[in-house]
Amino acid sequence: MEAVRCGAMHITSESLTVGRCYRTTKAEVLKIVSFDGSRVIYVVERNGICPTWNKAAWRAMSRVDFAQQVDREVLCR
Repeated sequence: MEAVRCGAMHITSESLTVGRCYRTTKAEVLKIVSFDGSRVIYVVERNGICPTWNKAAWRAMSRVDFAQQVDREVLCR
């Protein structure tokens, strides 16, 4: 299990959940759309703009990298 310590929360790659939003250390909000094997498919909310469901805007990274870039779970808009 890959645990990442950021502030007061632990985000693990196993604790990531589709449909939930996570805040990055750069204050971006990432919403998980789906998983593709060991990759997380997500969209980015920026400047109060809701995420797009246009698949062209979707991004992917490994679950471990995603967990390392986020510091906490937040409410989705």
